Amino acid sequence: MKNFSICIIAKNEEKHIGECIRALSPLGMEILLCDTGSSDTTVSIAEGYGCRVLHFEWTDDFSAARNYCMEQASCDLVLFVDADEILEEYDLPGCLKAASEYGNALGQIRRRNLCNDGNGGTTIYIDQVERFFDRRLYRYEGRIHEQPARRDGGALSAYALPMTFYHEGYYGTAEELKKKAERNDRLLQEELKTSHSDPYIYYQLGQSRELVNDKEKAAGYYGKALELAKDLRPKYIKMCAASLISCLCDLGRAEEASALGKYSGDFGDYADYVSALAYARLLTGDIYGAVKDYERALTLDDYNDESLARALPHHNLGCIFEAMENLEAAEEHFRLAYAAGHLSSMDRLKSLPDEDMQEKYFSFALFCGPDTEARDLEGLFSTLEWQLTGMAHLQLCIHWKALGDDAQCALYTFRDRYPESVRLILPDDVPAEDTVEAALSACGSEWICVLRPSYRLHPGLCRSLRQLLASTGDWRPLVISVQEADKAPAFDNVPSAEPQFFEAPADALFERLLRPGYFFSKAAFASEDETFPYAALPSPLIFNGSSEKT
Repeated sequence: MKNFSICIIAKNEEKHIGECIRALSPLGMEILLCDTGSSDTTVSIAEGYGCRVLHFEWTDDFSAARNYCMEQASCDLVLFVDADEILEEYDLPGCLKAASEYGNALGQIRRRNLCNDGNGGTTIYIDQVERFFDRRLYRYEGRIHEQPARRDGGALSAYALPMTFYHEGYYGTAEELKKKAERNDRLLQEELKTSHSDPYIYYQLGQSRELVNDKEKAAGYYGKALELAKDLRPKYIKMCAASLISCLCDLGRAEEASALGKYSGDFGDYADYVSALAYARLLTGDIYGAVKDYERALTLDDYNDESLARALPHHNLGCIFEAMENLEAAEEHFRLAYAAGHLSSMDRLKSLPDEDMQEKYFSFALFCGPDTEARDLEGLFSTLEWQLTGMAHLQLCIHWKALGDDAQCALYTFRDRYPESVRLILPDDVPAEDTVEAALSACGSEWICVLRPSYRLHPGLCRSLRQLLASTGDWRPLVISVQEADKAPAFDNVPSAEPQFFEAPADALFERLLRPGYFFSKAAFASEDETFPYAALPSPLIFNGSSEKT
C-alpha cells in the first residue's frame, strides 16, 4: 500500500535526477516526475527508475506545474521534492505517525543547502520548508518561490517531518547562478505587479541578487522587505535582517549595519542575526560589543547558516583574543572554529606566539568590609571580566572582613568562576593595617592597583596600560595615575593612551600609592632615588559606580 505520492518538477536535470530518485526509492512510494520541457536525458533517466512521467507545458508559473503534478498523484497525501534535493536521513514510521497526528497541517522537511560563502569557500545553510500535505486541503500559490496555501483560506500550521535532504540548488558556477537569478528576477518582478506590498517578494528578490553577488541591489530589496513587514515573527523576516546586515558590511556600510541592532529585541534569539550584527560591531570598532554578540550566537540553537552560528563566531573570537594577547582563549576558539569547518583557523592557530599563556600582567587589590554591598561587587567584577576580554592575564586579591551574606556570596561566586585568577584573603592571613604592604604581600604581578568596591573599569583599561608599558621599554620604577570620572564606562572604542611623563618627589610616593586608582610597579619600592618616574593618563578609565545607586 502506498501511503503517499512523491512529486518532482524538473527540466533538464540529468545532472541530479538519477541520484535524487535513487535516494527516494527505498521509501517504496509512488514517484511522479512532471517534466516541463527537458531537452536532455532527464525523462529517460526517470523512466529507467520506474517513475510515472508527466508532461506539462511551461507557463512561467511554478505553482501551476506543482498543482498539475499533485492532481495526477494516486494518493491524497503528497511529498514534493526538487530534482536537486537528495534524501539523506528519514524515519518513515515517524513520518506516517506525524501525518496521522497533524493531518491538517504542513509537514516541513529539513534541508542542508550547499552555498558559496562569499570568500571562495562553501557553507551549509539549513532551512525548513513545507513540502508534505494533503492535496485536498492545500494547493500552491505564487509564480515563483511558491508556497502551499489552504484551499479554504484558513491559517497555516506546520510540524517538523523526520526527513533531511541535501540540496545543491544555491551552489554552482557563476554562469549557472547568473542564469538562475535572471529567471527568478523576471518571475518575481511579474509577481510584484499584483503583490507590490508583499515583503516576501522583496526578500526573495534580495536572495536572487545575492546569488550573483549583487550586494547593492540585494541590500535595497532586503531593506524594502523590512520596511514593509508589519509582522516580524515570520522566519524569513529574521533571515532578511541577517542578510541585510551582511550585505551592508560587504558594501563598507558597517555603521548602517550596526544600527540594525535596534531589532535585537525581535531577532536576538536567532544566531545568524546576532553573528552578523557582531561582525558589524567589529567593523565599527566596538570590539567588546562584538565579543558579547559572538559569544551569544554560540549559545543559540535557532540558526540557518552553520558558519554564522558556529565556525565564524569562533574564528573571529580567536582573532579578537589574539589581538588582545589573550592567547589561551585565542587557541581555544581557533581549535573550535577549525573543528566547525573553518579551515584557515588552523593557520592562525599555528602562527600564535609560543609563550606562557597564564602570565598575569596586572594584580588588583580589593579591600571589603561591613559596608560593602553585593551590587557594588557585581558591578566591579563585570567590568573586570572585560579586561583583555577575560581574566587570564589578571589577578584579583580580595581582602575582606565581616561581609554581609549577599556580598560574601558574590565574592565566592566570582572566585569559583575564575579559580586561577581570584584569591580571597582574610585579615588573619595577611595583615591589612598597611594597604600597600598588604597588596605587595598578596599580589604576584609586577603591576598593582588598589580598587574600591564601587569602581567600574573601562573595558580598555588594561589594554591601554599594556600599550603604555610597551612604549616605555625598561623604565620600570614607575607610577601610573589613572584619572577617575563619575560616570559608568561604555563598551566603546579603547581610548588612546597619550600620557604625560614627569618626575615626582620620592617623599610623595607612598602618599600616591595609598590612593585607589593608581597602578604602581614593585620596582618603585626598590628605588633609592630622590625622585621617581610618574605617568598620568589623560583618558578617564576608572569610574566611581556609586552614582548608579538609586
